[in-house]
Amino acid sequence: MLISQAIGGFATAQQIIIDGAVVDIPEDMGSIREKDDRTFVPIRFISEYLGCAVNYGALQESATITDANSVSYLAQRDSEMLYILPNTGMAQRIRMDTQVFVDDSEDRMYIPIRFFAQALGYTVDWDEATQTVTLTTAPPTE
Repeated sequence: MLISQAIGGFATAQQIIIDGAVVDIPEDMGSIREKDDRTFVPIRFISEYLGCAVNYGALQESATITDANSVSYLAQRDSEMLYILPNTGMAQRIRMDTQVFVDDSEDRMYIPIRFFAQALGYTVDWDEATQTVTLTTAPPTE
């Protein structure tokens, strides 16, 4: 069974704050990018920063991100879908309003931060005045 859902986006960011800490992307790991009026970040950087492991498919056509609970997320080059592959065998699709892309000049895959962070359970806020994206760990549900 596939479940589709839509999640909104926002413009590019000058700063990212995760759980109260300002996050700087090391120069050798990419940079914040704007595309389709959305904020993109390198998949490897954001995944590892959020405690996930990343494996790339052939020629960077796809990336599989696995979180601490062994839930996998599949992002594919030029795709508007983020696939969530939980252990239940019931994949979920998150339709994005833009596409994952690869910067071929640096051989790096980028993902819109809002969609990925929300898929991982983060609350995402955007401050237009400061051009800041804020990710906050969602409180545990009881």
